[in-house]
Amino acid sequence: MPYSTTVTVSNGSVSTLSIPVAELKVSAESQNGVAFTNAAINVSYNGVVVASGTGAVDVVLPSGSGYTYTVTVSAYGATSSKTVTLTPGTSYPLTVTLPVSGYMIGNTFVPMSTVILLIVLVVIVVIIVVIALIEYGNWRRKRMAGGLFGPGSK
Repeated sequence: MPYSTTVTVSNGSVSTLSIPVAELKVSAESQNGVAFTNAAINVSYNGVVVASGTGAVDVVLPSGSGYTYTVTVSAYGATSSKTVTLTPGTSYPLTVTLPVSGYMIGNTFVPMSTVILLIVLVVIVVIIVVIALIEYGNWRRKRMAGGLFGPGSK
């Protein structure tokens, strides 16, 4: 799958230029296999970004020996990089796994740290409600013990 183009030189001669290329398809996922649609993806060659996107990147690049690309993926504060050398005429799917664990809630990825925080908050709220109900029960018991006009009433 080489890329070919016709070049006309200033003296009028026509030449065909053929460049070996390969297709690179980059996607990102979490440790538990959830695809990231908002991951920042950069493909670079010798430190120069040649392609970038979010969620997934599909790009045709020059390939062969000497063409080594670095793919960097970032999402939710985590970054991961992979180096790849493409073979001319091929399509190379690359899935980069980020060290982030979490779950899909609706259409939104929620990191595991947020899930744990929500669980802890729910437990704390339940404890506060139980304590409030116990104290209310004690208050009612003391109030009712004195009757309407007895020593416990106010």
